[in-house]
Amino acid sequence: MRRIPQITILLVFITCSLGGVNFYWKGISDNESKKIADYIVENGSFGNVGADIYMTKQGDRYILQFPIKEEYRADAQLIAEMDKISKQIKDNVFPDRAYSFQMTGERLNRVKSFDY
Repeated sequence: MRRIPQITILLVFITCSLGGVNFYWKGISDNESKKIADYIVENGSFGNVGADIYMTKQGDRYILQFPIKEEYRADAQLIAEMDKISKQIKDNVFPDRAYSFQMTGERLNRVKSFDY
C-alpha cells in the first residue's frame, strides 16, 4: 500500500489578553496590533464576554475576525451590533485604510463580512 504524504500547516499567531478579550495577530506589527486592541478594550466593544479577535493583513487590507457559535450566526440583533462595532472601529482605528470585520465560525471560516 502506498502512503500519501501529509502536510500540516500551522498558523502561528502572536497572542495577548486584555480586558476579557483574547487578541491574536499575524502579519501585522506589534504596534499596529496594540493600537487595535487598545481601542477595542477602551471602547468596551466586547465587554467581558471572553471574546477572541484574530487580526491579520492581506495586502493593504486589515482584517479582524470574530468567531461566533453557530447558534448565534443568524441572530439579527447580534449582526446589527457587530455592524455598529465594525463601523466604530473603522472610524476610530482605520479611518483612511481598507478594513474588514468578519464574523466567522470557530475555524475562522467567514460567515458575514463588513467591508470598508
